[in-house]
Amino acid sequence: MTRMILLVAAVVMAVSCRTHTEYIPAESVRTDTVRIVSLQRDSVRTTDSVYVAVKGDTVRIERWRTRERWRVERDTLWRVRTDSVAVPYPVERRLTRWERAKQEAGGVAVGIVLVFVSVAVVWLLKRIRRK
Repeated sequence: MTRMILLVAAVVMAVSCRTHTEYIPAESVRTDTVRIVSLQRDSVRTTDSVYVAVKGDTVRIERWRTRERWRVERDTLWRVRTDSVAVPYPVERRLTRWERAKQEAGGVAVGIVLVFVSVAVVWLLKRIRRK
């Protein structure tokens, strides 16, 4: 059982680090088009009427004229916007002495923690088997 735990811990430590840089392609130019259409309706109704009525000797003229005008105006606006995105490239620099020391200390600390956890698990398993 102890060998199994140590084997799993070693595999986890070996797999967790990556050393190569991976480039992810990004689109460099993006075009966005917006179309706005607005309709305006306008109506006009004109009524013209003539009504003449005379009773003596009967003159009666009656005219009705109704005119309706409908007007629809369509206004279309196109907006085209083009964004240019710079292609990213990695910027690598040398680490300072302090940054390298922090990385080394972090690796050592992780190793110490894993050793303590492994020892604690082995101790607990032995204690449980004795009872």
